[in-house]
Amino acid sequence: MSNIQKTHRIVMIIGVLSILFSIISALLGNPFKEYAFGLLIGAILVGVAYINNKDWKKDEE
Repeated sequence: MSNIQKTHRIVMIIGVLSILFSIISALLGNPFKEYAFGLLIGAILVGVAYINNKDWKKDEE
């Protein structure tokens, strides 16, 4: 596994954790503004890492 693939995986993990903590915060009844940013950033990180990882694998073939 190359360094770039490890980086994509780490970014995806950070994004998933951000989404998970945002969902937990929402379930605990916190105001929307306290977890909305984490949810948005998590979704962006996961999406970008997934797309870049997919493109990277396509370029390797």
